[in-house]
Amino acid sequence: MKANQKMRGSNGKENILFPLDYMYITQGELENDPSHGGVLNIDYIGRTTKYPYYAPVTCKVVYIDASNGMTVIESIDEVNYIDGTIDFFQAMFWHNDNLLYKVGDIVNQGEILGRTGTTGYTTGDHVHIGVGKGKFTGFTTVQGHTVLKNEYHQYNAFGVNDTELVVTKNYNWRKFVKTPPSPSPTQKFDINELLFIYKRSKILWQKIY
Repeated sequence: MKANQKMRGSNGKENILFPLDYMYITQGELENDPSHGGVLNIDYIGRTTKYPYYAPVTCKVVYIDASNGMTVIESIDEVNYIDGTIDFFQAMFWHNDNLLYKVGDIVNQGEILGRTGTTGYTTGDHVHIGVGKGKFTGFTTVQGHTVLKNEYHQYNAFGVNDTELVVTKNYNWRKFVKTPPSPSPTQKFDINELLFIYKRSKILWQKIY
């Protein structure tokens, strides 16, 4: 997604958008080294260091951990997943060197949420993302790694509209179909209006001829 981008489905609910305008995965889900063994977290780098990422939906900040540069969000309302399901959405973003928000803050879809960084356990500038389906209910540990409860495949949550795909790990990334604009309403007349138009036309015709 791009800065300030917003997108809703035909049902009026927000679509979950991939939070960067550039996708380059350095470590995918379920990789054993160093911090993804058995979990669905994914690491991404930007075009540069301190690269911005944006709120994938309108959300509330529900947890922060400055020692890991971590921000956890929860959607304000139910949203559209790229796999077609509708539910609340939660996500965690790690390694930001300068947290921008505090717990309780509201961030609108498309507003900057953070930047890639090196805070916490990391070997280089990136953002470590994990997502979960439903409302935030805390964390669990899998093979020593922190994950959100109800963790979810990111390629089943995010639509990659307006994201440049460079290194994707061949996951099944998809785009939301943009909702076409509603057709202009057809003008309607009641019978009295039609009779009035007919009579006026008849009078004008008689005056001319």
